[in-house]
Amino acid sequence: IPKRLMDFAEIGKETVLAGQYGKIEIWAEKQYGKVSDEEPDFASLAEKILGGALNDLENE
Repeated sequence: IPKRLMDFAEIGKETVLAGQYGKIEIWAEKQYGKVSDEEPDFASLAEKILGGALNDLENE
C-alpha cells in the first residue's frame, strides 16, 4: 500500500482487515471502531431516498 494512502487513511500498526461484498478493506483500527459502533438510522435513510413515497404507501 503506498505510504500516501496509508497516511490518508491513518493506517498504522493497528489495522483491521474486513471482508465485505467480495472485497477486503484495510482500516485503521480506531477508524473502524468508530464506524462499526454507529447504528444505522434506516428510517431516515429511507425518507431521504424515497421522500414521501413511504407515507403515500401507508395512506393507501
